Amino acid sequence: MEVATIARDGVLSTADARILGLGTRQLQGLARDGACTLLTRGWWAGGSPEDAAGRHRLTATALRRHFANRAWVSHYSALVLKNLPVDDADLARVHLTRLRDRQTRRQPSFTLHPALAVGLDEQSRLSVAIVQTGAVTNAMTALCAADAALRRGLVSDRSLAEALT
Repeated sequence: MEVATIARDGVLSTADARILGLGTRQLQGLARDGACTLLTRGWWAGGSPEDAAGRHRLTATALRRHFANRAWVSHYSALVLKNLPVDDADLARVHLTRLRDRQTRRQPSFTLHPALAVGLDEQSRLSVAIVQTGAVTNAMTALCAADAALRRGLVSDRSLAEALT
């Protein structure tokens, strides 16, 4: 069975695989054969990601589905999803920010940060993600991402200024 053909947005949960008749042992066997890749606990990619950014993108996609309506992809992970530059970022770790509560959770492949603000639109979230990137990497990484996002019209001067506050 081709995992890539049944994966949605390139990812498949172990629970979804079970519904399709694939158990964990079968997925592990497919992974040994290169037909899929374990991204994080309970989530698989169809095939093998091309590079660290591709793996990060797929892991972020899987975790976005896992934490649907409870968290948004944040920090440099949001920048990777928008194909913005993220030099000096640890692409082995995906960052998400909770929507409501203030609890933090850290797993080997991701960090779930406490909620910041309620009701941010997409442009505001991306601006906040740029600022968060500067906090967990360095100012130059955030500056390069901000410049690229401004040039592409993904953020505005105002949304970046508001994110800084």
